[in-house]
Amino acid sequence: MSCYCLQSSDFLEAFLPLPPESQRKPKPPRIDFEDVAGFISERDLAERWVAIVNKNKSLCRGYVVCLPNDRWDPTNSSYFKVDGAIYPRRKHPTDGRPHWGRQRAFVQFRAGGPYNDPFDGAQAKMTSGIRVLASYTAYAFARQQRTASFVFLINGTEVRVSRWERAGTIFTEAFDYVRDPGLLSEFLWRFSMLPGEDQGLDPTALLLTRSHKWYKLMDKIALGPLEGQPADVCGDEGTMIPIPSGEHAPLSAFKYVREKFAASLQEDSPRYRVAVPTKHEGRFKYFLTGKPTFEASGLLGRGTRGYIAIDVETKCFVWLKDVWRPYYVNVQAEGINLETLQAADVSSIPTMLCAGDLRQETQMHNHWKPATDGQDSAKASEGSRGSKRDRPGTAKPTARSDKKEREQHRTRHLSHYRLVVSEVCLPLTDLKTPRQLVQVVLNCVQAHEDAVTNAKLLHGDLSIGNILILPTLVHRDGKYMVEWRGLLSDWECATPTGSKPGRHRPPGTWQFRSAALLYWLRLPIAVEDEVESFFHIILYLGARFLWSNISHVRPFLHSFFDSYELVKGTYRCGSKKMMAMQSAKTTIP
Repeated sequence: MSCYCLQSSDFLEAFLPLPPESQRKPKPPRIDFEDVAGFISERDLAERWVAIVNKNKSLCRGYVVCLPNDRWDPTNSSYFKVDGAIYPRRKHPTDGRPHWGRQRAFVQFRAGGPYNDPFDGAQAKMTSGIRVLASYTAYAFARQQRTASFVFLINGTEVRVSRWERAGTIFTEAFDYVRDPGLLSEFLWRFSMLPGEDQGLDPTALLLTRSHKWYKLMDKIALGPLEGQPADVCGDEGTMIPIPSGEHAPLSAFKYVREKFAASLQEDSPRYRVAVPTKHEGRFKYFLTGKPTFEASGLLGRGTRGYIAIDVETKCFVWLKDVWRPYYVNVQAEGINLETLQAADVSSIPTMLCAGDLRQETQMHNHWKPATDGQDSAKASEGSRGSKRDRPGTAKPTARSDKKEREQHRTRHLSHYRLVVSEVCLPLTDLKTPRQLVQVVLNCVQAHEDAVTNAKLLHGDLSIGNILILPTLVHRDGKYMVEWRGLLSDWECATPTGSKPGRHRPPGTWQFRSAALLYWLRLPIAVEDEVESFFHIILYLGARFLWSNISHVRPFLHSFFDSYELVKGTYRCGSKKMMAMQSAKTTIP
């Protein structure tokens, strides 16, 4: 994980800049934190610190710090309970629960000393301590539409301020706020003047209240088709739909789509109207979302989320993908790859409606110059969050960092990206028969052949998550019947055929990567690797979900798909998969 330290003055200028003088709130008087020094426990420390901050309303004007008691957020199935959080004064909780959807920043309390400072000391302790903070931040990202989050770490009489994003965290040096309360006051005062966007809230996502017309529209659509819309169609394969002669198939929704959309509208889950760029500069399409149907775990990396959404204009169901994509030279956005495929008449791929970068980028690369292997980051788009201000400071690694560690934790440059397609599919794991498995995978093999032949693109990340079931209405004997066909999705890792290996070779999915690519890490991806991935997908699904002569399924799946060999400190292909590919035989336990 990338963790960089900035001096407090540089951190303030970079992430908490002063607004124009006419917009500044009155500066608070000198605050005395002497009462904190006598704390006897972490809870006592927290209560004393919060009492001082909340008593001096000019310190963080318009906000209040709340400490939860032993109650959890009712929407939190993982029972996360952060020590404290900063809320807007008019919307702060009064029931003692940590309402994750309303928090603007976290406050974490520790008993003091270097042992309790996760940014100080031995690397092992740092990793453990930061993992806790990262888990809290990841949960806030999951509950809100966020680009970043601030954390105030109160470690006894010292404090660090950190800013977390998908690329990692930047933190200040520890300073004693009891001896010098002015610096902490400056942080809180400036934080109170930040617009929501600079506090880390996503400006392209509008939080809907219960009284909003779009909130009510989502409830109405979840119950059934709107007036004038045709009835829903059962998505089970073989369903027959009689259609009068000469009429086209109804533009109906499948029942499973509406059911999954309704399930995403949980009582206490936030709902948003999100914007997605169109081909026309400065113009957007808008979509209504509830809880993600799919969500990648953890804070760092792509943070992929998938939603069954409503098109505000057409009131139709769509699939919306929200991701932080790598932003490098020669790494194309998924929407561009789909346009290339559609122009080449590639079959069995998603139908893109709109897509684009949101001009929101991770900012850590602006403060640290990582090794690039000759590959420079793409030029930041004009107006992006990563290029609004000149960066006054350059981050430095903590004292324990050495050259090898810096090489392992080079900073990623990520851009917030959304893509909308018209198809809302079923997962491949919903297959019920071997024939369905073969048919769905065959459709995707044909799509891949078209992509290679007509568009000169390799998929780059074939897995069971990227091969989907698309229920389709086909005309048979004067009726329409539902058939299950395959759809090859997630073309974000697509690479041109014949590409040379480099730092940004698509990572793929370990279980379904070819044996050659898992062993020779610098080998460029080729057609034969993708064909082998299709074989691994069929073998995995057949062994796991269909009847077979494999008596011990779990050990077989682990040894063939999950195992690895450690060669000179690097993870390589497991012996079982390698032997199977070399001998053209799969040993069944």
